[in-house]
Amino acid sequence: MKYFALVIAMVAVMLIPLFGVVNVAHAQFDPLDKSCKNAVNADDAKAICDASKTPTDPINGDDGIIAKVANILAVVAAIIAVIVVIVAGITMMTSNGDAGKITNSRNAIIYTVVGLLVIIIARTIVVFILGRVAT
Repeated sequence: MKYFALVIAMVAVMLIPLFGVVNVAHAQFDPLDKSCKNAVNADDAKAICDASKTPTDPINGDDGIIAKVANILAVVAAIIAVIVVIVAGITMMTSNGDAGKITNSRNAIIYTVVGLLVIIIARTIVVFILGRVAT
């Protein structure tokens, strides 16, 4: 039971980067700086931001093809990993003490957790590289 909770916690941690991090910024007015974050009110911010928008890169941008494919692959891999853990857990519970089935189920869970860690690291690398390319 403690392994099941551990796997669920790891899956939850793995899903956090998929939704991005919320940036909270507090506006400070600087009359010489014409950026969105330094606007006095919402109307000024909209006017300044609309004037300064540049089209994003369709391949490397935040909404680019690479980011979308990486997000889809990470979600699909996470769903498959959860299914594999559930099936391995059911197999382990219904093994009736068969050492071979228990070993196979335990190995499946271990390999799935390792796979989830690889997915987390790969997704983090993609986000990091896209963040460096975009700036």
